Amino acid sequence: MEESTATIRVLRGQLKLESNERKWAERDIRAALKYAENIIATVPLSLLVLNAGLRVISANSYFYDTFKVTPEETVGQFIYNLGNRQWDIPRLRDLLEHILPEHTTVEGFEMTHDFPSIGRRVMLLNARRNRELDQSRFYGYRRCNRAQEGT
Repeated sequence: MEESTATIRVLRGQLKLESNERKWAERDIRAALKYAENIIATVPLSLLVLNAGLRVISANSYFYDTFKVTPEETVGQFIYNLGNRQWDIPRLRDLLEHILPEHTTVEGFEMTHDFPSIGRRVMLLNARRNRELDQSRFYGYRRCNRAQEGT
């Protein structure tokens, strides 16, 4: 009986230690996530994160300001449906559906598009596929300039 009681005490101690370790790990993960979110928030480039199904997971404030959209009308949406289907752009489809699946990284993909609400824009897109999860895709717009008239 004494041996069983001692074994139970040891097991309780191990469970408590494992529980504390799990709590510390969760705290560290939350801190890392907050750290990454703060970095993304300060990047002066439009940033869009999509899942494997091409739905928006998140975007930064620079994206919302540049494209005159809100998180409510962006997050969870299929990329091509954004802004009344303004993002259903053949060159973007080519990048997302053909080029990126073949290459993990794309840099300097130039695209010009006329957005009804903000006018013509020339964009240089950088894209990364998350190899570890193969669920998220990260897109950064290095440049989003108003196109010159007549170009």
